[in-house]
Amino acid sequence: MIAADVTVADDVAKAAAGHDAAISSVYRADLPSREYYPAAAHALIDGLGRAGVARLVVVGIGTALEIEPGVALHDQPGVPPEHREFSLGHTAELEVFRASGGGLDWVIVAPPPVFLDEHAERTGAYRSGDHRVLPRAEDAKPFSYADLAVALVDEIERPAHSRAMVAVDY
Repeated sequence: MIAADVTVADDVAKAAAGHDAAISSVYRADLPSREYYPAAAHALIDGLGRAGVARLVVVGIGTALEIEPGVALHDQPGVPPEHREFSLGHTAELEVFRASGGGLDWVIVAPPPVFLDEHAERTGAYRSGDHRVLPRAEDAKPFSYADLAVALVDEIERPAHSRAMVAVDY
């Protein structure tokens, strides 16, 4: 295990040395999301580039997905302000990745905008889409953390998306 700060490119480069790919699943509650997530994205782009890592899979957030063209779920009335701020931090992170050059092949995998089930077993079954919330049945079960992990690893082992945010759901 290597202690590192994901917002420091030198730390990212040191932690990533010798690897082909990276998964970023980061969170800090003590920093403003709109500062933390873009800072992490900049450091990941720089540090992974210096380490020679070509593929990055990032855990996104479902509220940053669009529900109609140009309208993210976090822009809907009733979204608590603190949840919206967190989601806007992820959107700012996405913009940093979009503005980056072509050296790093990144993808942001966004689970559905529902509470994930930390106890549900892995099914290995999921579908992916684009930057929009995927339709789900009213009686659909919560998406599991285990299946989110499957989607992340699948994007490392068999990349299906590049330089985009994609939704996953059952």
